Amino acid sequence: GAQYYHRLDTHWNNVGAMEAYRTIMAEIERLQPGIAYDSYADRLPHARADWPGDLERMLNPASSRMDTQHYYEIASEYRSRKPIVNLDDLNIVSTSEKNDARALFFRDSFANALIPLFSNNFGEASYTRSAPFPLSRAEGGAYDFVVAEIAERNIHWIVSTAPTVPAPLRAVLADGADGVDSAYGANVVDGVDGSDDAVYGASNNLTQLLGEAPLLSDGAVKAAIFEPGPDAVTVGGARVFGCFDPAYLSDGREIRIYPVFESVDSEAGVLLVFEAFPILESEIQEQAVAFASLHGGASVPVGGGDMSDCGFSFQINDSELPDGYYILKILLVAYGLDDSETSLWSGISGPVLEYSLNRKGDA
Repeated sequence: GAQYYHRLDTHWNNVGAMEAYRTIMAEIERLQPGIAYDSYADRLPHARADWPGDLERMLNPASSRMDTQHYYEIASEYRSRKPIVNLDDLNIVSTSEKNDARALFFRDSFANALIPLFSNNFGEASYTRSAPFPLSRAEGGAYDFVVAEIAERNIHWIVSTAPTVPAPLRAVLADGADGVDSAYGANVVDGVDGSDDAVYGASNNLTQLLGEAPLLSDGAVKAAIFEPGPDAVTVGGARVFGCFDPAYLSDGREIRIYPVFESVDSEAGVLLVFEAFPILESEIQEQAVAFASLHGGASVPVGGGDMSDCGFSFQINDSELPDGYYILKILLVAYGLDDSETSLWSGISGPVLEYSLNRKGDA
């Protein structure tokens, strides 16, 4: 059979890349029948022993042994928006006359061999190696297709970091109106297995949950807030990283985390409810601790024990918030694992952070 991977390199060879390209394009054709592209079915590769395998170089830096690469005679029919230094560039954008389709590729180094193939066959192809994935680039209908290519060994990039996308806004409520009790959080519950658990019927209505959620015990939720990284899409926004006490976990339940920004400037007591990624970003924990140490008073998630299932992370986009002063609380909601939207329990923290927004010069 065909050899799809190099012997002296951690990547697939051009034969493997061609097979991956054909498989992906067949799925794209299923989604958009009739799209113009070339499968290169009539091309046969020829082999040359001229590939400097990365495994060989890592294990034996002085080695001059070359791996076999397979080459297809395919002319470049695309142009790049700016010169490509090499195929490992962080961002590459290409255009061609093949069709009008636009595709966005989140990718790692395995896509190096795919870029010439896809670039020949999309009106516009945009490739990014940014990690975490800048998912906001896929919003607003800018692209017809979004492809995520990642090697199995790199999957931890996805499950250990939240993507750079603003937290989705789930509700805008008025404290004291529409069923939200202005005294929400008046009762304290120490854990989901306690006698004060609130059990709800077949409703995940955030208004009801906020109105009836008991107050979590002091210190049950910890968080730190800091500016997003350079790949973040929020401008003037912030990133919140945190965790909650494992006592609020329970077998057979899924915990969802809803950050609640409560305006203290408004007489109506506006509540903006977002949803956070349920993820413990251990790689940024040191950044959060360092940030908090420079900004006294911030509570920092440094709890002991296994916190891997108790983390959350989200970005707040200032465009979602009116100017004003906010306190941040965290609403935890437990759901069953039977695909039901029935909420089994909820609880809300006391204030964990403060956030002030003042757009100077705005009308």
